[in-house]
Amino acid sequence: MKKLVSMTMAMAMMAALFVACGDDGTDDETPPPAVPTIALDGGDIDQPQEITNPMSVKIGVTAPGAIAGFTVTIDSPALTAEMLATVGLATELNLVNPGSMAEALGALGFPSGEAVSGKTALTFDISKLVPMIAQIYNETSDHKFILKVTDAKGKSTTKTLTCHLTGKAALAYNNDADLWANTATVTAANVPDGGSVQYRVKGAADWTDAVLVEGSKYRLAPVYETSKNAAGLDVHTIKAGTGVFAATTYEVRIAKDGQAVDSKEFATAVGDKIPNGDMSGWSK
Repeated sequence: MKKLVSMTMAMAMMAALFVACGDDGTDDETPPPAVPTIALDGGDIDQPQEITNPMSVKIGVTAPGAIAGFTVTIDSPALTAEMLATVGLATELNLVNPGSMAEALGALGFPSGEAVSGKTALTFDISKLVPMIAQIYNETSDHKFILKVTDAKGKSTTKTLTCHLTGKAALAYNNDADLWANTATVTAANVPDGGSVQYRVKGAADWTDAVLVEGSKYRLAPVYETSKNAAGLDVHTIKAGTGVFAATTYEVRIAKDGQAVDSKEFATAVGDKIPNGDMSGWSK
C-alpha cells in the first residue's frame, strides 16, 4: 500500500513538472527571449546614409537569446568580389565562423569568432570601410550591407544598411586638339542633372556649351554662322568664341545654375596661325 502511494505521488510530481515546463525545459511562465535587433547608432538604418569622409557607421546588435549566427552580405559596385579578395575578404562575411578571413576582419576592426558567438550585445563598426568607397569609386551609386543575426533559439533579424555615394564632378582634357578642324574633347564625369559642360578662351566674358559625343565625352567645336555676301552667296564663318585654335589657353567647366561645379584649363600647342583663320575679319 505504501509503495502504491509513493508511485502515485511520483507520477503526480512528474505531471506537474511537465505542465510547468515547456518542451525545451524552460518555464512556460517565462517569456521567450526577444528577437535580435539591429540598429544604426545615431541614425535610421532603414534610410540611406550619405558617404562622407570621415563618417561614423556603428551598428548596434542585441540578441537576448545569444548570437549563434551573424552574416554580412556586401552588394556594392565598388566593393566587388575581386576587389575584396585583394584584402582577404569576400562579399559574404561570416562573423561567427570567419575562417581564413579572421585576420582581415580584425584589421578593419570587425568582431569575429568568440567575440561574436554567444554574445547578447555587440557593436559592428564599419566606419573605416565605408569612407574607402569614395576613394576607389566616383560614380553616384548605392552600396548595401545586408546584416542577418540569428540567436540560439533560431530567431533571426535581417536589416539592410544602404550607403549612398554622390559622385563628384570631374573634368579632364583629352589632349586631342585638332587645330585643322578647330576641335578638342574633354571627359566630364558626373555632370549633375540640369548641368552642362562649357568652355571659353581664358578670361573671355561668354561661355559656349560643349557638345556631348558619347558617354562622358564632350566636344569643343566651332559654331558656324551663315550670311550673304554682295553676290548673294552664302558665306559660312566661325562664330567668335567658339572652336579651338593654336596657342590659346581655354577654360572648361561643369556648370549648374551658372555656377562652376568643377573647372580645368588647357592650352593648345603653338603653331603657325593662318592669318584671319577664324574669319573674324576680312582683308584684301
